[in-house]
Amino acid sequence: MGQGNLVIPPPESIDCDKVDFVVAVDLDELTVLFYGPDREAYVHPVGEVLSYLIDVETEEVVGVRFSQFSRQVLGQVPEMRDVIFDASFIMNDFVGSLEDLVGHDPTWGVRIGDIFEAARHAWDSHEDRGHLRDVMKGIQAFG
Repeated sequence: MGQGNLVIPPPESIDCDKVDFVVAVDLDELTVLFYGPDREAYVHPVGEVLSYLIDVETEEVVGVRFSQFSRQVLGQVPEMRDVIFDASFIMNDFVGSLEDLVGHDPTWGVRIGDIFEAARHAWDSHEDRGHLRDVMKGIQAFG
């Protein structure tokens, strides 16, 4: 496991159509999968908040995970709020978009209200790679 040279791929090298953003509400985590969900990876903590997801076969960084997403990450890197509009949400037995989550059970909207309210203003305000650039800011802040 040669973890000495872990390198985050630059946004320009990532196909934006393959990137998955996943918010685990109960764990307060944001996971960003640069190449989609099909690559098996293990978690390599970088700090208290940031972990890299390392491909088990190639040892390359294939994603990142931010813990304390709503409690700490959004406060320090507010630009990352935008990703929730493209994210899948996991909460209890629900998996789906933010819109579907709130429609599924409106009381759940209250539990994620802080994230939603903070992000409402920013939807679709970036160029194609804007979300990835925001994620890179988060990696720099916590890496």
